[in-house]
Order: sequence, then structure tokens, then C-alpha cells
Amino acid sequence: MIFGVLSSWNKSELMIPPLFFNYGYYKMVYTVKMEDPSFQPWMKFQKSTQTYIKIIKSPLNIMAVENAVSRFTRGIGQDMILEPVKFSSDPDWPDTKNFTVSYRCKKLGETWPNSSTAQPVTPKGPLSTGCFGYGPGLLDNPDDYLLVTGYQFTDFNTTYELEVTIQKDTRTATTTTEVVIVERSVPIVNIRCTDVALCPSREGIVYVNPSYKLRLVSECISSCSSAPLAFKWVMSDAGGVPFAVTTTHFPLGVNRTDLSVDVSFFKDNPTVTELRLAVDVTDTTGAVGSSSFLLRLNQPPALGNCTFQAPATSRALIDLFSIECQGWSDPENVGVRGYKFILAKNGSLDKTLAELLHGTFDKYSTQLVLPSGIFDIVAEISDVWGAFYRITLASSLEVVLPTQEELASVNTTELIASLTSSGQSSLLTMVLAAQSDIMAKASWEQLSAAATANLSQEAIDQLVIAMADKNNAALDSLLETTNFNSLSSLESASGSLSTLMETVSSSPTASKTIDLSAREKVVTLVENMVAGLDNIEIPTPEMLQSFAQNILTAVAGISMGTADVNADTKNCSSASPADMKNALNMDYDTSLPDDINFEVPTDLATSQRCSIQDKTKGATADQAPRMDKALESLSKSILKKLVVGEEMTITSPNGMEMKMALLEGDALKEPLTLGSKGSSITFPENFCPTGCSAPLAVSAKEWPGPTHPYAGNAMMLSPNGRVIEIDLFTRNLDGISVSNLETPITLSMTRDPPRQPPPEPEKVNASGASAEQTYPVMYTTFNVSSEGLSVNVEITPKCPEHRLFVMISRPRLPTLRNHEIFSMVVDIPTKRNGTYDWFIRSSLINGTGRFFVGVGEFKKDFDPKLMSDPTANDVKNDVMTNVTCDYTMRVFTAGCFYFNTKEKSWMSNGLEVVYADSQRTTCEATHLTSFGSGFIVAPNTIDFNYVFANMGFDDNLTIYITLIISITIFILMMVWARLKDRKDVMKLGAAPLPDNKVEDKYLYEMLVFTGNKKEAQTDSTVQFILSGNQAETDVRTLGDDRRKILRKADVDVFILAVSRPLGSLQFLRIWHNNSGKGPNASWFLSYIVFRDVQTGEKYEFIANQWFAVEREDGKIDRLLQVAGEQEKTAFKHLFDAKSTKNISDAHLWFSVFLRPPRSRFTRCQRVGCCFALLFLSMLVNAMWYGTVTEQPGTGGLQFGPFNLSPEQIGVGVMSNIIVFLPSTVIVLLFRKSRPRKLRKSRVQEAVERTRRQAAKVSNPVPRGKDVESEGNNTSEDKISPQNENKKEQEEEEKKKKKKKLTLPWWCVIIAWILVWVCIAASCFFLLMYGIQFGNTKTTKWVTSLIISFFSSILFVQPLKIFAMAIFASLICKSGDLDVDDADEDEEDPDLQYDETWLHSESNGKKPKVLHKEADSVLLKVLRERRQRELEMYMILKEVFSYFMFIWVLLVLSYGNRDPNAFFLRQTLTQNFIHEGLGDSTDFSKVSNSDELWSYLQTGLLSNLRLEEYYNGQPPYGLKGFFNDQCNRIMGYATIKQIRTKLNTCRVPEAMKFISKRCSGYAGASMEDEDDYCENWQRPTNLTRNDSSCQAAEFKHTSALTLASMPVWGSRDWYGAGGYVIRLQGSSKSILDRFTYLQKHKWINEGTRAVLVEFSSYNAQVNLFGTVRIMAEFTPGGGITPSYRFDGIKLIQHHDNFGLFVIICEASFVLFVLYYTYREISLVCKDKRAYFTSYWSYAEIAIIIASYSAMILYGLRYFATSKVLDIFNRTFGNGYVSLQYAASLDAMYGYIIAFIVFVGSLKFIKLLRFNKRMGVLSATLALCWDDLQGFMIAFCVSFVAFSILFFLLLSAFLVEFSNFIGTVETAFSMMLGKFNFDEMKEANSLTPMMFFIFVLCNSWVLINLLLTVIIKSFEEIKHDLKKQPDDYVLVPFILERFKALLGIQQAVQIAPLKTTAVTVPSKDADNVKELPDKVDKFVQFLDQMYFGGKLQQGKEGLKGSQNDTVRAGWYGELQEKSQYRPSQ
Repeated sequence: MIFGVLSSWNKSELMIPPLFFNYGYYKMVYTVKMEDPSFQPWMKFQKSTQTYIKIIKSPLNIMAVENAVSRFTRGIGQDMILEPVKFSSDPDWPDTKNFTVSYRCKKLGETWPNSSTAQPVTPKGPLSTGCFGYGPGLLDNPDDYLLVTGYQFTDFNTTYELEVTIQKDTRTATTTTEVVIVERSVPIVNIRCTDVALCPSREGIVYVNPSYKLRLVSECISSCSSAPLAFKWVMSDAGGVPFAVTTTHFPLGVNRTDLSVDVSFFKDNPTVTELRLAVDVTDTTGAVGSSSFLLRLNQPPALGNCTFQAPATSRALIDLFSIECQGWSDPENVGVRGYKFILAKNGSLDKTLAELLHGTFDKYSTQLVLPSGIFDIVAEISDVWGAFYRITLASSLEVVLPTQEELASVNTTELIASLTSSGQSSLLTMVLAAQSDIMAKASWEQLSAAATANLSQEAIDQLVIAMADKNNAALDSLLETTNFNSLSSLESASGSLSTLMETVSSSPTASKTIDLSAREKVVTLVENMVAGLDNIEIPTPEMLQSFAQNILTAVAGISMGTADVNADTKNCSSASPADMKNALNMDYDTSLPDDINFEVPTDLATSQRCSIQDKTKGATADQAPRMDKALESLSKSILKKLVVGEEMTITSPNGMEMKMALLEGDALKEPLTLGSKGSSITFPENFCPTGCSAPLAVSAKEWPGPTHPYAGNAMMLSPNGRVIEIDLFTRNLDGISVSNLETPITLSMTRDPPRQPPPEPEKVNASGASAEQTYPVMYTTFNVSSEGLSVNVEITPKCPEHRLFVMISRPRLPTLRNHEIFSMVVDIPTKRNGTYDWFIRSSLINGTGRFFVGVGEFKKDFDPKLMSDPTANDVKNDVMTNVTCDYTMRVFTAGCFYFNTKEKSWMSNGLEVVYADSQRTTCEATHLTSFGSGFIVAPNTIDFNYVFANMGFDDNLTIYITLIISITIFILMMVWARLKDRKDVMKLGAAPLPDNKVEDKYLYEMLVFTGNKKEAQTDSTVQFILSGNQAETDVRTLGDDRRKILRKADVDVFILAVSRPLGSLQFLRIWHNNSGKGPNASWFLSYIVFRDVQTGEKYEFIANQWFAVEREDGKIDRLLQVAGEQEKTAFKHLFDAKSTKNISDAHLWFSVFLRPPRSRFTRCQRVGCCFALLFLSMLVNAMWYGTVTEQPGTGGLQFGPFNLSPEQIGVGVMSNIIVFLPSTVIVLLFRKSRPRKLRKSRVQEAVERTRRQAAKVSNPVPRGKDVESEGNNTSEDKISPQNENKKEQEEEEKKKKKKKLTLPWWCVIIAWILVWVCIAASCFFLLMYGIQFGNTKTTKWVTSLIISFFSSILFVQPLKIFAMAIFASLICKSGDLDVDDADEDEEDPDLQYDETWLHSESNGKKPKVLHKEADSVLLKVLRERRQRELEMYMILKEVFSYFMFIWVLLVLSYGNRDPNAFFLRQTLTQNFIHEGLGDSTDFSKVSNSDELWSYLQTGLLSNLRLEEYYNGQPPYGLKGFFNDQCNRIMGYATIKQIRTKLNTCRVPEAMKFISKRCSGYAGASMEDEDDYCENWQRPTNLTRNDSSCQAAEFKHTSALTLASMPVWGSRDWYGAGGYVIRLQGSSKSILDRFTYLQKHKWINEGTRAVLVEFSSYNAQVNLFGTVRIMAEFTPGGGITPSYRFDGIKLIQHHDNFGLFVIICEASFVLFVLYYTYREISLVCKDKRAYFTSYWSYAEIAIIIASYSAMILYGLRYFATSKVLDIFNRTFGNGYVSLQYAASLDAMYGYIIAFIVFVGSLKFIKLLRFNKRMGVLSATLALCWDDLQGFMIAFCVSFVAFSILFFLLLSAFLVEFSNFIGTVETAFSMMLGKFNFDEMKEANSLTPMMFFIFVLCNSWVLINLLLTVIIKSFEEIKHDLKKQPDDYVLVPFILERFKALLGIQQAVQIAPLKTTAVTVPSKDADNVKELPDKVDKFVQFLDQMYFGGKLQQGKEGLKGSQNDTVRAGWYGELQEKSQYRPSQ
């Protein structure tokens, strides 16, 4: 009956709970058996004994009114009710109340009649006797209760006695209750004892034990509205005489609702055996209600004796002490319960040693094993009702500690095992307690730091292991033998546990003797012991004091030990050696922990230690709530036995304290103290959470150290700090939540320095060190690790008189002018024993990081009050003196934190440290739990004292390197600029035209502006004819023998000399001879400006056209008309010219490299301006760096999304003043300062140059002579008076000519001084700011500065220049484009004058100057030749560039793929699919939900976690790895379910009787996204908060939360969200979760897909693995399994080729940009014709795909970076989804493949000059129309057959189950891949249809296709006109290649030469026209008579002309038109 039923069935003491047996006799057999593994089955060593017991009926427990109140008062209008059935009970059958009840009533003093006649209760009878006017006697009341109103009684102010009798079977019980009826309504009050066991009721009499303190509670339950009520307790004897009220007897007084009667009352009144205890309640009307108890004292056992015998040696643990008791009896004859033997020690609570239960023996004896010490031995003899008698058996008994040798003689291990097996639990607990006592006191077994100082670590570890084994054995014995249903057994066992845990709490090393298993055993014992209290009657809380102390000691020991084990979180060195011993036998959880900051160690020993630490944390996370729950239950057990006003404090020896108090609602005004160190809790005034009139229960605990060490941030708590925990309850022990208090609660928590002493103060020899420093301040540093910490600075000066001060700053050293906190040492308010303790609140600290403390000393004459504002008071460093006083200093931080049980983390919100010192921390809390904009912005200031004291290079690396690099670049650029300036001098001046004549004296300055286009320059010879209204020039040639001319974007200045003025210029005919090589044959002319040197008039000829045979209209000869005002101010012309000029001159940085040579603003000056501007900008940036917030305040300006605060505007204004004012002045000085000496006139220089050149070839012409041209005679140059007048007039005009404003030459010197001053000053202050900022802040500043600098140069400034050009072109329309500094910097030219210039010719004819235009046919040939040449270069360039592009692309595409990806995919498939095994692990065979659950449990989970090695050892260091030991999971796996909504399809009406619910396919729009309860039940308002509706797996998770993407499956399209199972935690917990979900039908008919998703990383091959295992549920039933494994390479640049890959990627981007520009140019050039070519679309496709690839690459990069950031930040433990990154990688790969494919096809175009490739493309072009028709016919036929096959076979074969699959299968059939047998079996029509399909598609249509192509090919092959002629470029390319190698000479087209002939007469003109007329005549003859066949003859005729040169090269060109090599 009891085997396996009772928990004590196999223990030495059998505890049978009440109501276990029925009435009758029972046989009890006790068997002792010896067992050993070596015994054979037939060997049985056992012995049994037996006895018999009889179970009899218990007396009925009768109670007429609640709590057995014996007397109460009622008014005439109040009801009196007796309810004996309700309140009485049958102890044997508590739930059965079939009582028979009878009532009798009489007045007090009347006698009961003998009559058994029942009298009515109502109406009132005629008599005055009895209760109701019928006399005393039996009442006629058939109900179970008696309800009577006061007016029904006969008299008022009378006491009535009511007797109630209940009967059940043969048992009867009677009780009497008195009621006093008064005339008015009174408060109805109820009284009760705090515990039923304190006041047991027996047959209507309430017994109390004089051994216990009596506690009663009164409560007004009706008529209580006349408040306040006055309570008064009255204690009287049986005769009604009240006892005197004393504080000793009644410690809480008698005027409260609750009453406490001390034990001393019964000791002082030993003769009292019966008492009446009443409470009177008086309301404001004077009405008094009363209730009272009639109490009878239960007398303790007496008449016996006990003897104690101690051995002579009295050694602890070894010796036995004997006790014998006899002769004891109980006066009430209820029986003696037993004998308890107690160890009493002064200052400590009693400890129970053993207990003997009283039985039928005459004598009772036992033996004791005692710990060492001096104490008393006390015997406590108790009766069954709890009264006890105590006698002292031995006083001041001394038990000595055995020696090491004596202890070695006793095998305690065997002794414990023997006692355990024999069931001697009492002796066992004593042995265990004694053993623990010896371990704590014996020097050879101590583990304190002092005791182990001389031991090696190995010896210490061995000692720890030995003690851990003892502790485990002791705990096993306690678990096995402890009877948890006996208070004495609990006291004894908890005492042994307490002694053990007190020992292990003595030091961090000793705490390691409690290993993982022991810790769990302790927690289990604590739980079981506290839970055992529920089955034990405990009348008074004092009985729990000793037990509670023992429990506190055990719990505190566990908490302290766990904190010690988790102390070292980095190396895990604090793991217990005992656990390390068993590490190889432990389970190693390879799953990743929830702590995302966990770093997996790789060292084996470290892995084992960290695994132990993890297990400890994990166990603590489970054990801590269990211990908290046990302590809460224990505190509630005590609280419910207290009365209002009482408190009980339990203190453990190892420093934990728990205080429980039941207080008045307003009693929290006084601080609640905790512990001997003085921790306290002070509540705010009027703090009444339950109302100030209702009682409040308080439970407060002070832990000796940090709790909850498993929390990730537990290390923030000080190891010495204590933790306070406080809970508030109502009187009924319901919890009270306190939060968001307006007035905070003050918590004062002490530290415990003995366990881990604080650091000693640092001694500072300031008097010596300060004198050696430049800055006499002593610095130290400290760190603030988290927000909310306060700081204490303790300083102890060694001299009495001093003027020391302390200052603090962050993040730089504090100085007198720059600090955050300052104080004189003598002004620090707190001083103890000469130490000044400066407390700084967290609000003043305001931040985290590194802080500096500086200590200095002021001179005696300095007033410290000036430090209130040192800057305003101009406090300087000279007020300090060297520190003359040495001191000690200690800096520490303090903080307050509370433990958030939901977040499982220590937090500080709602807490603030208000005071702290080395002993305590005081905080303010607003909750309860476990606590352990102006316009002018001032710039950044510079503290020079700090800067000069911290100018070290290593500490300020960034600013030093920045300045060094900047200055170095400045110097190098100055050197380069100086060299370029020297070269620019050569470009100054004007070049005389090479065909100028010395005798020509009229000069024109000619400015030729070459355009800024690609290949705009030319090497061809440029000639022109300039025409005016008076004359025109001969053919003139541009040239300069000193330098190359006509360069791109260049301005060339020439001097044109003519014999006489040309008048107003009108036309300019200009051309070139195309003699340049390659692109230099062409020329782009922007415009030409002619300036009449003599008159200053300007003429502008605007071209903006190409002179090129291959560009635009192909012309190289153009006639330009002089530009009018409209042409000169045209927008396009002005914008092009202005933007080009501004970029080269106005952009300060660009102009350094593009500076116009004619500008006086040299390159060196520009470099100086640039760097002055740069350094000023850097300085301004530093001045206001970080001073203006990004968010604008009030008063700002807002422009849409842009905001400007007043501060930002102010900073901008001041910055511009500082930067642009000096830089503008410098630029102005450089630009406007004229040279110190003017250069010689360029015109004069050109004239002199012409004369020198002429002098080399002939005699110099005499000065003053003029040679007339065109046959005129020379004459002496005589200056006539008219000439002299003209010259004077010209000189006067030049004087009156307005000059530009210039500055004196010495302004340049001022400008250079300003440059150097700006740079030097900026560098100095930049250095100061850099040091002031610190290296970290400087790095951020420099980074932002560099970005701002380059963005300004490359983007902002060019945009400003273009904007200014647009403004000037549209608004200003200034046409002076040729204005520069040359005129102001040169002398005026000294020119000669001629009389003939004054008058124009009136008689005679102008000479005719003719220019022979190039022949159009000739130009056509040239154009074709040039186009061929360009095409050649273009093709070569295109082929080479495209080859490089494809090569780069192939490198990138190959780098994006890895051969190991296949093997990774193969490995993952084998590990998780197990295809072919056919068992539950084979996913491919899953066909229903049960099999899917089986696969998840066996096939999936077992491979997600690495199991133990083949030798059974755990795989340490491989957390998170799969079973293959190579792939590591990223985060954790998820199982996602996609569900469809209900009723997404309709059930036919005819079938609704079968089912009314229907769910079709899910689809993206029909997916269910609602939250559910278990079994997919919708939550209601009633069930929404139930636990069944809280499962996360039944709640929908969005795609955003999962970071997931939609999935295309075999059956449907599924969204990214779903119902998710997160596979976190241990395998066991996951399997349990699977079982739970399977039980609650997580997969049911609404499931449409289940997806297993996770990611992995393989470091060996640098590949990420993405896994998706999907089971699709079809609405028709069944599962379609599918899976996808991918190996992707997301980290590209980590290896040795990373730089190469980056270069290739950058090259790819450049190529794409190049091709984009090229195609846009072609579109602009060709317009619609561009889109007529297929290759254009191919180019567009490649470009679009390339940009898409770049975008995807960037997205993939950022996605990968985000993933890796999470992975690295969480050490691989956080959830990581690679779906997005993998999708991007896949799309990137697809696009790269597409680009490679199209790019490879493009080689067909690039090889089009190859004849065979040309024929192929021509063939496809020719047959394209036929192919279009064929494709239509083929598609129609193929689709028709596909539909046919789908309709025939869709229901039979999976390949044809859907139309897409049918199309794919039909293609396979065309390729010869099919299963004919399956199709034949599926449908009989299939063979015939298959034959027709093959006949039509494979034979007829395919052969037709080949025929069309072959026909076109033959046609192209035989028709030469249809063949492309691109291949003729091959010989041309070969010829040029050979010429490049020097093998042969290239054919060079001779330059086009023309002659200009001056014809003086009309006859000459006629002669000139003859060749043209002959040409026309020959052409007429050829067309008329020879049909155009005389073309060659015509060329021959042309060859006879005088232009032999032209005919020669033209004939040669025609001869080589087929590009044959010349002979």
C-alpha cells in the first residue's frame, strides 16, 4: 500500500500522512537489505521486523461559530447565526458533513430541563424564562443553522447560553456558545488565532499552549461604519477578574486590532488553567461590540527525567554522547509526543540535534555526535498538542576539535555510507554537521587565502576535489534520509546543510567545493524542505527561526558560490576543479547560447572551464527563481503567523538577512533597517500603498553579495556590494506593485570588504614629483564604465596646513581654466580621520569613459574664490606653486541597479546614487525590486596649459601626421609650380606668322582659340585668307618654330603683318591641309579674334566647328563671317567660352594645373592661396567642431526638408569672415599687382623676331625703308608733317585710353606675407586644437574635413563655376572673352607709320588673291581613307577594351563562384536529407505529418547539433557546429509554417453534410496571419491572457521580423512571414517543444508548407551555406518534399588576392562608365539610326545589366556587412538570416552570367571584319524574316501538342501535372529524353500522339528550319554584293601593324596642297579658267559617247595639269585604293 506511494517508504522513518488509512488493523513490515554489485542473485542479506496498528475513529471537532468564539454581543436588530455544520468537521472525513444537529437555549444561570420536547423559536412565547418565552430547553429547528434576530429573545441586556450537539455514526460532540443581547446595534467583531494550530479546539474548548506566544487577530465584520473604532483586549481568569496589563506580558499593548501575549504571562501565572480573552470594539456612538474566547491551558508533560553522559575526551565527530529519558506523562492524557535534543549556544539560535518519538517503551535513549565548541545540551519533551517542557542536560559542555591523526583514524566516508544505508537519519545529520564544522575549523582542511598561501595550485585543486567529494556524499545522504514531513527532521537536516554551506562560504576557493551537482542538490533540498512546511502544523513563527536561518545560510552560500564561479568571465578560470575533473563525462551543449556576446573558446581547457561556467550560469538561471520562490514561501509562512506590529529578523552566519514585518499602514514612516552593517530602506512620507489604515506585510532581504550572476551585465555589480530585495504584501499576502513614485524610496546598502577588500589608497609623493614637472599638477585617472555611476575621491593630505585643490575633467587633463568639476580639498564636506571624501553624483559625472583627476596647490596669496569663473577672473598658471604636501588618494565608483526579471538583466533606470563612501551606497528609487539656442556660438576654447603639458607625439599622432603631410604637399607643389611657371614664360608673347615680311608694317594681333573637345588639337598646316572692306591678304600660314601650336583648349597669339590696312574686316577663309597624323589631322576651332594693333579695334570670327574630313560635314575649309553683336552674345558661345575660362582661371585648385599663361596670377601664387584657404578652412572647422547640434532649435529657418538654426547661421557668417576675407584679399593682391618691370611689348618682340629671321636669309632691310609688295617700287621712308601729326594723335589717344585698375608691385610681397601668416597661424592653432581634442576626436574631425574638402573641390566649386557661367551668359552677356592681363603687363609697341595708310586707293584695281579649293572627289577619298583609319583604330580599341572588359568580367564571375560550393552543397544534402536510407531520417520519403515530425526529431535535430565524439567525450570548443564538425551554424535554425485562411474554397452543397470547412492553396494573398491559441483556436476576451494562448509558435511572425523573403515552391508561392519555431536551447528542450506542438496539432489541415531555414559558415573554404528544407502540403492530401542547399561566397577580399579583386571591380566600374558615355554619345550622334542595329540593344542590355550588377553588388555588400556585423557583434550567436544576401548574390550571379553571355556573343560583332564571321551574320540577317514565320508555326504546333499532352497525362504523371511542367517535358521529348513506357501505360492514345508529335516537330519543322538557314547561307556565299565588306580592314590593320614593327613603310597620304596665284589682269583670269572648261568638255564627251567609261582617261587629263604634286599623290592614292603595298 505504501511502496512507491509515500515518500518515506524507503527511509528509516515512515511518515504516514493523515487520512491515508481507513479504519481497521494494518500490518507494518520493516525490512533492511544489504546490496552490492558483486553479490550473486541468490545472495540475499536482509532482515525484517513487523508490528500491527489499529486505525480508530477520531472525535468530532465541533464549532458552532467561526473560530470557536465562546461569547459575542448582538443588538436587538442584529442577527445571530449558528452554523455548526459549516464550521464543524469530521477529522477522518473532512469533506463529508452529514451531521445531525440539535440546539438548546437558556438564559445564563438557568438550568436545563429534563424534558426533550422541542420548543419553537418564533413567535415569542408568553414566558419570561428561556430564550424565546418558552423556557429553557430543546429548540425546534430542523435546519443546519440557527438564525435568530435580537428582538426575538425575551429580554435585552441579557446573556443567553446556546448549546449545539452534532452527531455522526456513533460519535457525538457538544459545544456551548454565549450571546449577549443589547438594546442597540453594536459592531460585530470576529476574533481568531493567527494559526489554527496555535488555538486548537477540542469539543468546543479552545486550548492554548503556554510554551508559545499567543497571537490573536480581531476584525470588525459588520456595523463598522461608525469609524474610527476603538479596540480593547481584556484578559481575565475564570472568575472574570482581569489581569494587569504590562508591556512584558502584552508587548504590543491591548488597544490594537491584534494582540500578542508573551510566554512570560503564563510563566508568571502558573496556577492559571483557564482564561477568558475578550475584545471590545467601541464605535463613535458609544456602542460596544464584543467577542471572547474561553481558553484552557494545555499543560506540558511532567514527572519524568532525562540524563546525559559525555565521554572523557569529548571530541567532535569521533566520540558519542548518550541521553536517556524516562517517566514522562501528559496531564491532559492526550499523550507525550516525543523528545527533542537541542544544542544551545549563547548568541545563536538553537539547533536541533535529534528527536525521539514517544511510544510504549519505558525508557528512551539515543546517542549524539557533536561539533566542536562550548554549548548547552537541552532536552525538550512535548505532548501531542504542542506544549513542551525544557530541561538543560549539560551546561557549558566543551567539545574539542580532534587532531589530524585522530580524524584520520575514523573513515568518515564509510561512516556516512553506513549510517545512510542503515537509516539512522538523526545520527547521520549530526555526523554531517560535525564533519562540516571540522572542515571549517581544522587548519589542514581550510581553504582560505592564508591557509593555502604556501600550497601549489595543483595541491589546492586536489584539496578542493576531496572536499567536493565529501560535500556531495553528505548532500546525497541528506537527500536520501531526510524526512521532509517532520519539523524536527527538517531542523536537523537543515542544520547540517547550514553548517556545510557556512563552511563553503568562507572563501572563494572554498565555494568551489560545491560543484554543479552539489549545487543542484542543495537547491533541491531547500525546495523540499520549504515545501515540507505545508504538511506540518506550525503554530508560531518562533518555531521556524532556526529552520529559516539554516535555509538562509544555504541559499546565501549558493548565491555567493555561484558569483565566485562566474567571477572570471574572460578566461573562465574560476571554474570548480571538481567540475573540471568530471568535464569529460559531462554533456556538452553544442547549441549556441542565448547570450549573443558569448565568445566560443578554442583551447580545450578553456572550453571545458567555460562550458562549466555556462552550465553554472544555466543552472543558476533555473535555480535562482526556485530559491527565490522558496524564500518567498518561507517568508509568507512566517508573515501569516505574525500580528500587526510584530517583526522577525533571520540572520545567517554567512551574512544574509531576511526581515519580515506586519505593520500598520502608516508605520513605514520609520526607516526599515537590515543587517548588522546598517543597510536600510526609507520610504517617503505618507507612503501607504494599501491605505494608511490597512496592515502592510513587508519582506526584506539583504544578500551578502551580487545575485543573479547569470545576467549578462552582472559584472557591473561590485563583488563587495550587497543586494537588497524588498516585497510588500497585503494582510492576505497578496503582492503589491510599487512603481513611478513621485517621491523616491531611499535605499542604503553596505559593502562587505572582508570577502574582497577594496584597493588600498595610492600614495603620491607630490612634493618630489611636482617640482620636476613643467605644469605642477599631479594627475591620475579612473574609468566610469556605465551610466548612472557616482564617483568618490578620497584624499588624505599628510600635512595639516595646505592649499590643495582637486579638479576633474573628461576626456582630457583638467587645467585651471578648463575643467568640469573643481573643489578645494578643505572645502570637501565629508572628513573622517583626516581623509576628505568627495562624493560626486552621477548627474555631475554625466557620461562614461576615461576621467582625469588633477591635484595641485595654490600660492598663499591666491584667493580660491576666483575659481568660480577662472576665465572671467583671468586666473593664470602662476597662481600655482609646486605641491609641497604628499597625500594618499583613492578613487572609486558606485552605482545602484535593480534586477529586471522579465529582461533577466540588471538595470539602473529609476535609480540614482545620492551618496556613497567606501562602506555604503545610498540610492533613490522610484520602484521596488531587487536592488543591488543663441545666435553667436562661442568657438572651442584652447587651454594652453593643458596643451603644452600634453604635446607628446605618440598621444597626438593624428594631428601631427595631418600637419606634416599637409605642409609636405604644400612644399612639393610650390616646387612643381615654380618649374611650371618658368615654362609658362616661354608661352608668353606673340609669334609672328612665318610668312610675315619685314617690309610689311601694318600689324594685326591674332588670337586663335582651339576648342576644349576631345582630339581638338591639330598638327596639320593651317592657312587662312583675311578679307576686309579695303583689301585682303594672301594665303597666310599659322606657325611657330619655338613651340607647338593649336593645342586643345589653348590660346595661341600671332602677329599678322600686312603691307597696308585691310579696312574693316569682313571675312576669314581658313583651312588646313590634313597633314597631321591620326587624330591630329583634324582641328576644332572655337573662335579667332583679330585686333588692329594700330587702332585697337577687334574683330571676332566664331566657328565652333570641326575642320575634319571624318567629322560632321567633312569640311576642312570654311569661310567665316565676322561676328556681329548677336553672334558674340549667343548663349552657347558665351557659356562654352566662359565655363572653359573659369575652370582654368577662376577655380583656385584646378587653375593651378590649367592656368592661362597670359595671366599674371602665377602657379606659385595660386598654390599659396590654395593652402592658405585650406588651412584657414581647417582652422574654422576646428573652432566650431561639435559646438552646434544637428537638430535646429527654435528661431531657425526652414526650407522644406532643410533647416537652419540661428547657431548654424551665426557659425556660417563667422566662418566666412575668417576664411574668405583674408583669402579674397590675398587673391586680389596677387591678381591686381602689376609687375615691378613691364615686359617688352609682344608685338614689338614679334616684329623684331621677324626681322631677325629675315636677316638670316638676306640682307637686312634698312630701317625707314619700305618695300612695296606686288611690284611696287621702293622709295625712301620720309615722315611728312601729316605723318607726324597722325603719330601725335595716336600717342594722345593711347594716353587717354583707360587702363585697368592695378596695384603697386609691392602688394605681391604683402600677399605673400599674408599667405605665410595665415598658414603659420592656422598650423599653430590647429596643433593646439588637435591636442585639446585628443587623438580620437581629432581623427573624427580630420575624417570629416577630408570628405568636406574633396566634395567642395570636385562638386561644389565646379557647380558654382558653371552657375556663374550660366548667369554671365544669360544676364550679363559680356563678350570680352579675350581680355587678360597681357596688355597691362607689357610696354606699348613702338610702330612705324606710312603715308599710304592714311588714304584708301581711289584709282586702280585691287590685286586678286585666289585660293584653289580641294577637289570634292579628292576630299571624298580622303574622308573614306580617314574613316577607314578611324574605324581601324576604333575596332582595335574596341576589341582591346572589350577583351579587357570581358577578362575583368570573367575574373569577377569566377571569383564569385567557388568549386567547393558543390561539395558543400553535397555535404549539407547528405547530412540533412539522407536520401536513400528509407528510414525516418530520409526527408525525401516524408509523406505525412507524423513522418515529418519524426524527421524533425531524428533527421534534422540530431545533425544540427554536434554529438559526442566516437570515444564518448564531449566536443569541447565546437559550439554551434554541425555533426560534420566543419560547418558552423549562424545563430539558430527556424521552422516556419505557412497556413491558409479558413474557408478559402467552397464545399459543394451536396457534400456539406460531410464537411463545411474548406481550405485551398495558400497563395500570397490567402495566407493566414492571425494569432491563435493551442490547437489553432481563436482567442476570445476570456482566453486571450490564458497560458494556452501565449505559445509563440501559434502567433504569426512578420517577414520584417524574420528578415525573410518569399519562396516559390513546387506547388505554390509562399510569403516570407509565418508561424515560427525557433530551435534555440538544448536538444532536450527542443524535443520537448516538438512533443508539445505535435500534441496540440501545430501541423493540421490548415498547413500548406513547413520550411526549415538556417545558414552556416565553413571557414575552411570561406563559404556560407544557406539551407531551405520544405514540405508542401497539398489540399488534396500528402506532402511534396523539396530542398535547396546553396554555397555562396560573400566575403570576397580577405585573401592575398583581395587587392587584385578590388582593382578588377574598380576597373569594371570604369569600363561600364566608359561604355555608358560611348553609347550615349552614339545615341546623340546617330539618333534613331542607333536603334536599328541588334548590337545596340546588346550594348544597352550589357550596360543596364552592369548597372544592375553594381547595384546588387552594393546591396549584397551592405547586406553581407550587416550580417557579418551581427555575426561578429554576437560572436555568431545572434539570429542571422542570409536569405536576403543569398538572393542578392544569386541575382548578382545571374546578371554577371548574362553579361558574360551577351558580351561573349558581342565578339561576333567585333570580329565582323573577318570574312567568315561576316558571312554568318549576313546569313542570319538574310533569313530573319523567314525565321520569324517559322517560329510562329513552330510555337503554334508545340503549344498545341503541349496542351494535348497536358490534357491526356496530367492526372497520371507528375511531369505533366501542370502546364509549365508539360512544356518542359515536351522539350525534353524533342531532345530524345522521355519515358515512353510510363506514357503508354497512362493513356492508350499517347503512342499515336507521340508519333505525330515527333513527326511534326522533330522531323518536319526542324528540317524546315535547317533548310531556311542553308538556303540563305548559299545565297550569301554566291552573291558577293550581299557579303559584308568589313573584312577589307584586315589587310589595312596588318599593314599598319607591320609599319609599327618597322617591317615595311606605311602608305602615307600626302598632305593637301593648294596654290594661291595673284592674277594682275583679266587675261590671266581667263587663262586660269581654261583647265576647268577643258574638264567640263571631257566630262561631256564621256557621258555622251562613252557611257562614263573614260573615267580613267579623265584622271589622266587631270594629271596633265600644272599641279603635279596634287596629281602625284592623288594618282598614288587611286592606285592603292585596294590597299596593296607600294612597289
